[in-house]
Amino acid sequence: MGLGQGDFGSRYRVAIAVSVCAHAVTMVFDMVLRCITVLSMAYTKLFSEIVASSVWDEDDKTRLVWITMLALKNRDHFVRGTERFICLAARVSPEDCRHALDKLEGPDPQSRTPANEGRRVAAVPGGWQILNGDLYQHKLSPAERAEYNRGKQAEYRARQKAKRPSKTAARVRAEYDSREKRYLEADKAGDATACDRIAAEGLPAGPQAGADGEG
Repeated sequence: MGLGQGDFGSRYRVAIAVSVCAHAVTMVFDMVLRCITVLSMAYTKLFSEIVASSVWDEDDKTRLVWITMLALKNRDHFVRGTERFICLAARVSPEDCRHALDKLEGPDPQSRTPANEGRRVAAVPGGWQILNGDLYQHKLSPAERAEYNRGKQAEYRARQKAKRPSKTAARVRAEYDSREKRYLEADKAGDATACDRIAAEGLPAGPQAGADGEG
């Protein structure tokens, strides 16, 4: 029994609706992925030595998933998401994603990082933990090391300068000590006029006589 024109039209409309929905879901996922990337916006150092590491001996899909996870991790080296999320973010098939995660979660006797038997990630509630994140995050590039040293030297100079009184402060202190000594000597001698004169030293000058029309 053949399809009527009405049945064909209904199925055609359903097919179009499914196609539109699938396209909309893809667009929404891309938007969510972009938002997550912008909001996390963690800075990941990618050292050139990665090309000499054992992970670079793996297949291209494993390398792609690994770099994707490095790009997605936050400052605590945590990658939040599901396996499906990693699969879509890395633009690999579910089978290739699972294979890559098995590799990254498994021991690697060739790894130059002996901790965790060379494992690079560990599945934890809510996602994955990058196991050697702290080690590489704290490695400084030559430019960063030079900047770090400049900052430390500036801090040292500031501390040393704070320990030494400035020339102005030293001069003010010397003048105060001298004035106090002379005041005590004048007071001991009973010279009230000298005491008043010494006490007035360093004070702002008062208005001169006749300056406002009085004299």
